[in-house]
Amino acid sequence: MKRYKWIAALVVLLIVTPLVIWFLQKERTLNIVLFDYTVGKQEREHAGTTWLLNHLKVRSENEKDYTYTDYINRYDGTQGEAMLKQANQADVLLFTDTYGKSYTVDGKQEHRGGLTAEDVAVATDAISKGKTVVAEFNTAASPTPADRSNAFRQLFGTAWTGWIGRFFPDLTKLQGLDETVIKKLELQAKDKAFKLSGPGYVFINDSTEEVFFVNDDTPLLYTWDKNKGDAKDEVRYNYWFEVLELDGGEQQAHFSWNPSKKTQAMLRERQLPLEFPAYVKQGSGHYFAGDYTDVADIPRYYRYAGLDWFRKQFILDSAESESAFFWKVYAPTLSRILKDTKPVKQAAVKTKPLSQTNINDQTIRTRARSGQDTLEMYQDGEWKPYFVKGVNVGLGRPGAFPGEHAVSRNEYDRWLKQMGEMGINTIRVYTLHPPAFYDALKAYNASAKTPIYLMQGMWVEEKPFEELKNAFEPKFLEMTDTEAKRMVDVIHGNAVVKEVVGHASGTYTSDVSQYVSAFVFGIEWLPDAVVGTNKKNKDLRYEGKFVTTTKEASPFESWLAGRMDIATQHELDTYKTTRPIGATNWPTTDPLAHPDEVEEEQDLVSIDFNHIQATKDFAGGVFASYHIYPYYPSFIKEEFGRKGDTGSESYSRYLKEMKAYHDMPLLVSEFGIPSSRGKTHLGPNGFDQGHVSEENQGKLVAKLYQDIVDTKMAGGLVFIWQDEWFKRTWNTMDYDDADTRPRWSNVQTSEQHFGMLGFLRADITIDGKMEDWKGYAPVAENDGQAIYMTSDEAYLYLRIDRKAVEPTTIALSTKPNDGNQQVGDLTLEEGAEYRLTIDKQARIDVDERYDIFRYHYGLKKPFEMVTPPSDEPNSGNFNPIYQMLDYARRDPVTKKIIKPAIKWDTGILNEGEPDSILTDISDLQEPSIELRIPWMVLNMRDPSKHEIIGDFWKDGLEAKMVTEGIEVTGLIGKTRLPESDRGFYNWSEWTNPQQREELKPVYQSMQEAFKKGVK
Repeated sequence: MKRYKWIAALVVLLIVTPLVIWFLQKERTLNIVLFDYTVGKQEREHAGTTWLLNHLKVRSENEKDYTYTDYINRYDGTQGEAMLKQANQADVLLFTDTYGKSYTVDGKQEHRGGLTAEDVAVATDAISKGKTVVAEFNTAASPTPADRSNAFRQLFGTAWTGWIGRFFPDLTKLQGLDETVIKKLELQAKDKAFKLSGPGYVFINDSTEEVFFVNDDTPLLYTWDKNKGDAKDEVRYNYWFEVLELDGGEQQAHFSWNPSKKTQAMLRERQLPLEFPAYVKQGSGHYFAGDYTDVADIPRYYRYAGLDWFRKQFILDSAESESAFFWKVYAPTLSRILKDTKPVKQAAVKTKPLSQTNINDQTIRTRARSGQDTLEMYQDGEWKPYFVKGVNVGLGRPGAFPGEHAVSRNEYDRWLKQMGEMGINTIRVYTLHPPAFYDALKAYNASAKTPIYLMQGMWVEEKPFEELKNAFEPKFLEMTDTEAKRMVDVIHGNAVVKEVVGHASGTYTSDVSQYVSAFVFGIEWLPDAVVGTNKKNKDLRYEGKFVTTTKEASPFESWLAGRMDIATQHELDTYKTTRPIGATNWPTTDPLAHPDEVEEEQDLVSIDFNHIQATKDFAGGVFASYHIYPYYPSFIKEEFGRKGDTGSESYSRYLKEMKAYHDMPLLVSEFGIPSSRGKTHLGPNGFDQGHVSEENQGKLVAKLYQDIVDTKMAGGLVFIWQDEWFKRTWNTMDYDDADTRPRWSNVQTSEQHFGMLGFLRADITIDGKMEDWKGYAPVAENDGQAIYMTSDEAYLYLRIDRKAVEPTTIALSTKPNDGNQQVGDLTLEEGAEYRLTIDKQARIDVDERYDIFRYHYGLKKPFEMVTPPSDEPNSGNFNPIYQMLDYARRDPVTKKIIKPAIKWDTGILNEGEPDSILTDISDLQEPSIELRIPWMVLNMRDPSKHEIIGDFWKDGLEAKMVTEGIEVTGLIGKTRLPESDRGFYNWSEWTNPQQREELKPVYQSMQEAFKKGVK
């Protein structure tokens, strides 16, 4: 009998102990607000989350348990009103489902749901402050409008393909699908190749409304890429999921599966991948690509220590289980997120006093002013020299033009932090940014030890200026002055800007005026338009109250002074505040004479800032602002260069002469070197515009900065913070699609790669190691040798496995029924437009008939003295692939060539360091090699939509067509790959480019330079 008592006592002890342990555990207070707009009668939508909060002893601010009814539903007036008021003060925001549901409105059923603008604003503000935000499947999908959905997804660094899917253990039981979807599936099932029964997956495209199913029971596996903590790895997932793409976020885990070949073919037809993100993190934002918390099998009791661990260990991970994933992955993952969450205390906004000056019986406040060599900043009760150490910030990001204003608040917050850590004291923007930028700047400076000051640009529309050639045209004048005044109102947090296509808009409430060190008016002025303005407004001179001109001023200089004066007047009248103002200029319109410059436009007209002066009533003062690079115009390297120069001496000499000329502080508001594969201009001693490695970019930019410091300029602003995929250069812009440039990274266009922050997503590293090719199948093989191919937003990649190091020829074709049938020793039934040869050197050449360079500069612009190509089909000739670097210069009188055209062979494939943009191919002495070819080298206008240059012999330079893919044939030694026919590579089209933010070496170089330079 005693034995049974002991057993009973032990059982009771085992039951009671976890209860006691749970009650002894310390409670934790976190203000958590949960959003769910799809709550039904079953009470399952977020039941798992509520249970977990209580099990972890997380308490609300009023020290109560969280109940299932503690959620916000903006579409249900009776639910969540009290919590809605707490959203802005919450420590954690949980978005579980915003799809919504049907309501009866005036006797009719009406669906209401989707993220609201307030939801996006609350989440944006929370992440900007470092608060935890967790969202999952169906949060930003239909019926949320696309712009709102994109803004929300950017917070987490994700983009959506539009596809969702779900596994069904039995396709005869399609619970959760509406009748329209089921009817489409039934229509597919009429094809005898498909059966709407047994296990399978259903896919639905939210954008196109396409629906299909596959008969496949292959498990969709959730696998960790980062630290999984206490969660399980490679767990089967059986419920709703989204097919996401990365858009800057960091992938923590991914979904992958290996279905049947039939299923793979169906997926490939719709550009659906076999592997895609399952959990993405960016900053304090976490996004789950599945309906992880929507679980029916949740226990009612939670006061039991270790219950979550027990279920995780022993629940069966089967095809029928909906809850196994919750216990094995979601619960431990959310537990870890909550454990790492700390309440964020709001910092009080710091306001440093401004200088106060009495002018004409009026007290004027000033933060900065123009000094002798530099600007000056009022700090700690006195005026101190303010040497500008900074960077320009644009509006571009992969996938969007600047006019789309796609940079999110989260990105601004992250970038400002990185800039601050680099040691800058200033950023410059060229034009109006969205309200999120000014909100982010104010928030950053509120808590930063050292503030980042802003130089606010006052933009001038280039196109009407170029067309009118008269800056005094009344409508243009009004538009320009309105924009300048608007910038004044914006920095004071006092502007509502109406939406205009291509321009930022919104309500500007963040007063950042105490952090604005200067205004910079205008753009790089077009010489012809300046000349036109001077001719049409002779003898016009401006005398303003704050900014005026000397008697020597030209009409255009008077126009500049007038705009600067009106902007200054507006700020003083409205805000009793002022600051320095400068205007943009560049060497093309500098005040120096360059008699040896052969390009007339580069010394056609001068803009002299010495003719623009501040009056005694203007406490802020004026300064000169120039964009100065070492390679353009050519007179910088030719006129100021000397025999024996080894570095940037010509640049330094030009700076010194400019400094000596100006009677005011001279700011180098742009300088830099791009780290691109392609090249645009040749500079002195390697200071080129392009074909510069990332490592060398950092060294060269730091040297230019040191020249600026040594010349005692007012400071320097690096161009630019982020790479800008939308940019063009004169020697590539005729060969791509201007409407879709941001979708892909054109490494042949130097202008796209000036940034300190890059976005290239290199899935394949050119290092000769083949681990990153795991899972790829060869596109051509024979006799134990093979060719593999893949691609990303910048390159086509090839891996070539050879038995031995032998001469290798690869024929590539993108155009049907074109090209050469004889490619080296390869004889083809159909032609190829490209010949890739690998021996002691590697290079790619183009069929003479498809040589766009020779067509462009040999026929359309024959004065460049380029040999014209032939339009003979199947000529057997392949030409080097060139980029034009400089046009031929002729004497305007004799027409004789003074300076020949300069071209550059861009078809050579170079070996080098694995992480360099200049590295095209791995070690040529190894049997197995890997290489990459820039899309533009293959005459791709836009790889994101398979668009290539078409038949320019028929349709001219604008010719375009769509390619189905790339046909490939190889010859290794004497072995043909494949033995017969051709290999074929196709790639998925995209609209949202996948990209990965990464600071380039120039960031570290300038971090060190800013520390060593002027304090």
